[in-house]
Amino acid sequence: MKSLALVGMLALLSRVLLAQAPSEVRGRVLDAQSGDPLSGADVAIGGFLVTTGRDGTFLFGSLDAGRYELRVRRVGYAPDVRGVEVLPGLSQQIEVRLAAQAVELDTITVMAANSAGLTASGEFLRHRGSNLGQALDGWEGIAIRRGAGGAAEPQVRGGAPDEVLVLLDGFPVNDPFTGRADLSRIPTAGVERVTLVPGAQGPREGNRAISGVINVETKRRFAPQVSGSVSSYSAANLSGAGSAGPATLFVAHEWLPDGYAYDVPPVRGSGEADRQNAGGGIWSFNGRVSLGADFTLRGTASDRGLPGPVTNPTPTAQAVDRSVLLGFRTTKAVELRGSFQWLSSSYRDASPPVGAPYDASTSGIGVSAGLGTSWQVKLAGLSGDVGTRIEGRHDRFSGDRIADDARFTSGAIRLDARLRPRGAESFSISPVVRMDMWTDLSAPIVSARADLAWQHKGTEITAGFGNGVTVPVLADLFFREGNGVRLNPDLRPERVRWEIEGGVRQELGVLAGASVSVRGFKGEVGDMVLWGLSPAYGFVWTPRNFDVRREGGEFSLTVRPFHQLAITGSGTIASVTRDVPNGSQVLYRPLGTAEAGILWQPGPWSFDARWHYVGIRYPNSSGINPLPAFGLLDAAIERRITQFLLLRGEVHDLTDRRAEFIAGFPSPGRSLTLSLTAGTP
Repeated sequence: MKSLALVGMLALLSRVLLAQAPSEVRGRVLDAQSGDPLSGADVAIGGFLVTTGRDGTFLFGSLDAGRYELRVRRVGYAPDVRGVEVLPGLSQQIEVRLAAQAVELDTITVMAANSAGLTASGEFLRHRGSNLGQALDGWEGIAIRRGAGGAAEPQVRGGAPDEVLVLLDGFPVNDPFTGRADLSRIPTAGVERVTLVPGAQGPREGNRAISGVINVETKRRFAPQVSGSVSSYSAANLSGAGSAGPATLFVAHEWLPDGYAYDVPPVRGSGEADRQNAGGGIWSFNGRVSLGADFTLRGTASDRGLPGPVTNPTPTAQAVDRSVLLGFRTTKAVELRGSFQWLSSSYRDASPPVGAPYDASTSGIGVSAGLGTSWQVKLAGLSGDVGTRIEGRHDRFSGDRIADDARFTSGAIRLDARLRPRGAESFSISPVVRMDMWTDLSAPIVSARADLAWQHKGTEITAGFGNGVTVPVLADLFFREGNGVRLNPDLRPERVRWEIEGGVRQELGVLAGASVSVRGFKGEVGDMVLWGLSPAYGFVWTPRNFDVRREGGEFSLTVRPFHQLAITGSGTIASVTRDVPNGSQVLYRPLGTAEAGILWQPGPWSFDARWHYVGIRYPNSSGINPLPAFGLLDAAIERRITQFLLLRGEVHDLTDRRAEFIAGFPSPGRSLTLSLTAGTP
């Protein structure tokens, strides 16, 4: 009898202990058709929110027993909602397969601890322009800078274009020679989504990421389609895209606007004149095959006129650019990646307005490799993922105006983690440490960053602190001196000495689909490379290092009062000043940008409009004679004629502002575009 009583007491005690023991729910999110893991999916349970990693996995630890609703959501896929019974003291594995679905949402905000940022769907971007240069201009504080070459180069938080890293399916778009990315070469027809991660992201992403990262993901599965458009000023676009089995391909050609009117500055007599030699064409392609690993082949071919500033036009100058990248990467627990890149550029002018005729060429190759892995850990009351990565790159250049035997080698080791305290799944911390080495550097440079996040129901609070480093662009180091230009081979690397940021995102329950987010940032950039006239070298243009302060804030609002209507708004203040008393705003960094947009989709019709504001910009380092602020208004109407035929009409710069982001390089002004897209089932 005593033994039976003892057994009963032990059974009761075990049930009590099990009822109090925490439970785990872990799993993977996969593509329903291909079975590929889906990274970046939002998984929510019981008020907790996590984002899947590279291998599509997620983990919730220390859950109390009970029945929960598990919600999985990712842009481009139908959401999955299911009930989960959490048993005391037990761990269970769940596999979620998401089916692809056409995206109707405008934008969503994702503020996860290790990738705090904003995400825009491909469908939302398509309504904004045929390429990412048009689509991202003004979105969430991104300022597209267009100048002498006509390229669409992004600026974020007052950083220069070579301080913003742009990734396309995991591989940099930034030219390894100039450090800049041309977003006009990426058609929106093939884009799945774009994620902007502002701030000093160098410890996570490496070189060129001290002002932010723009991560572009292309579509993996979709029906073939052909799209064409014609616009004012001889501009046009033609693109084709499709997928078959494991392969996808995007091909596009864009004819740039030419022969448009501009306002002549008073120094040249005022009035109106025609902008000549601004046209040209850009071919771009991006192909990918997924066979256990992703194999990518992409390239661009650009032939453009170089019109020069309106105060000193160059009607016969031409630029020819070519680039090809071949890359591969795995998405398993052990990640391997590598790439080979070739590029070539030539500039010529048979009769320049000043100086002798020239015809100069530059070519180069780059090879990169990386190895990374991650594993789950449980220690000292924390659980989560820890990862490490080793990477290296070698570039070599030659040309008429390149220093002899110009080569550059870099390498880095990164250790990062994403951890959650047991019993506090709504909180996470994501530290990362990185060590960089490169050619002629005497000792490794270490950078670090830590991000914190707390989520509860519709509220998310994030904070980050860190530093970063990036080398001067190779063009400044390897160029020979040009006419009126003196290069500086002694430039020091740019370094974010420290930066702190924080943000809050709140879903607004009073309006369906509404959310608001506010973020602020403050930091210092040591040895930022800025160009200017140097009295030390006879007042010729030269790059030099300067210490800079940057601080500001960002605001965004999304409201969807009902299914067919979406309203968005955002604003950014970015003060980027020399670190001296009464320091002036750095050249061509607008102090403020803002945007407001509306998208209405009643049945087969679609109406959208957006207003984009760019604040004053200083064309010099003295803080005088600023370029005026401007606001541009775009509007469009779209009609789906059949399930596979779409007609769209657009008007850009409705008020005909003919704005100049860079002094002397005006935009075409008011233009009309008519486009037709045809697809197959």
